[in-house]
Amino acid sequence: ADSVSPALHKFTAPGPIAAPEPIPSGGWNPGSYLEPFLALDAQCNLYATAPTNAQVYKFDPTGKLLGQKGTSPKNIILKTPTGITIGSDGNVYVSDTGLQGVVNMGTIP
Repeated sequence: ADSVSPALHKFTAPGPIAAPEPIPSGGWNPGSYLEPFLALDAQCNLYATAPTNAQVYKFDPTGKLLGQKGTSPKNIILKTPTGITIGSDGNVYVSDTGLQGVVNMGTIP
């Protein structure tokens, strides 16, 4: 995850970089401690936090954007999502420094 470009870069097994996947505008504006955090689910979908626009993105293994979310099923609106993990149930759990807690985002289509 490159917060300066901003883009995701995928490397192939032999080493060369594949084409970067751009992040939607404003997602990764540079700033102290505002780096994107990443997690993979069991299907190798990549999830990335976007601290500066309070979203979580989901990409398939080829880099295609599948969805994004900024509000939990309980209507909690993210402020500064940082850490992220995917539960065995498929739910996305995000630590949000702005909210000072962990938010269950449910699933992202």
